Amino acid sequence: MFSSLAWTGEMLRESVRSVGQRATWDKDELLDFSVLRQSLPKLIYVTTLLLVAVAANPVLAQTAQSGRAPVSSRPSSRNLPSAFPELEKKATAAREDGRFADAIALYRKGVATHPRWDEGWWYLATLLYESDQYNEAAQAFRRVVALRSGSGAPLAMLGLCEFELGRYDKALLHIRQGSSENFPDNPELKHVVRFHEGLLWLYKGEFEAAQEILDSLSGEGFVNEDLILGLGLSVLRIARMPSQISPRESAHDLIRRAGWAELLSAQKDFTEAERAYQGLTVDFADTPNVHLAYGRYLLRRKQEKEAVEQFEEEIRKFPADFLARLYIAYLKLESKQPAEGIKLAQEAVQRNPRFPMGHYILGRLLLDNGETDQSIGELQEACSLVPDEPKFYFALSRAYAHAKRKEEAERARQTFLRLSQQAEQVRGGGLGVDETVSASDSPQ
Repeated sequence: MFSSLAWTGEMLRESVRSVGQRATWDKDELLDFSVLRQSLPKLIYVTTLLLVAVAANPVLAQTAQSGRAPVSSRPSSRNLPSAFPELEKKATAAREDGRFADAIALYRKGVATHPRWDEGWWYLATLLYESDQYNEAAQAFRRVVALRSGSGAPLAMLGLCEFELGRYDKALLHIRQGSSENFPDNPELKHVVRFHEGLLWLYKGEFEAAQEILDSLSGEGFVNEDLILGLGLSVLRIARMPSQISPRESAHDLIRRAGWAELLSAQKDFTEAERAYQGLTVDFADTPNVHLAYGRYLLRRKQEKEAVEQFEEEIRKFPADFLARLYIAYLKLESKQPAEGIKLAQEAVQRNPRFPMGHYILGRLLLDNGETDQSIGELQEACSLVPDEPKFYFALSRAYAHAKRKEEAERARQTFLRLSQQAEQVRGGGLGVDETVSASDSPQ
């Protein structure tokens, strides 16, 4: 699952992303960048989503090239009014001609006549979505979900409707479920669904999860104004939607410039990305999380010394910070200097005792420093805060093994294996984030 735990992954590896179109930058261009804040439905749903109606159904996908549904999926003439074929023909013509209001009315009549007409429900739902009738569209997509068991696109589209209705928890659930269940091979639709998932993680305060998705999209050339602002919000750790950031707001320039810097990084234009991040630390030197964001960028570039300098600057200017301390502590863990990292990790835990990664990193540092009993306590606390994170139980199993508590070590190991298997199933859509575990970390 995605969670605030995901950020340790970036300490272990730099994410591999495909390189999309590159962007150029200068100060004036940044301020006048012509990527408009666009309503994504208006841009692509008519041209894309209606075209995947066939591919969205595992049965219909077999005849996707012809664009026609097989006989078994189309309404049977048995017990249907003789006028139904003509009604279906008129609905199709209205949709293909772009007469969406007429098409909606005709598809309503069609599904009222034949409630199990899944293709009709799908077209009705997508047309309602395009018309900003999100509540009715959601109801129609629910009917498609019921009729097309195991098909991902209707679930994901239901999630997009719920996003527009502000039902964010349900939206995230259905988008993630839909992304992992027979999702159509349609790049445009995948981009839109992933984009909304990234915004939902951002809104929930899961900044690393949001950034990973938005970075990936940026590298694939999917760029719009909200994505840039979303990247800025994620690296600055501000739990808001891009649509909530007005250009007149004082923080808009900071957020957008931070997003632009991260966009350049995601597109692997590292020279310009570093220049942009450096500019942030000059122009917004006394703003929380600016040095932290630059430090994280440097860490991904494997410039650890420079990253630590930025983390230390964040701590110096904002003594209440806990994340910069954890990053440095983790680097001490990775460099086999646990004694030097324990104090920083303890300070981080004191400042935010509800942050599970703090207890996890402190527990591992203590274990590597030979303080096994204290390590077990910290790792148990991490597990209690997030009971479904595999790597917490992996570390706890190691700690129990060091303490010669064999039965508890085995229980923790079995929990690790079970949760890892579940996480792999959830990641079926390729959207998950995990931490690579080295062979030397195997439970003993």
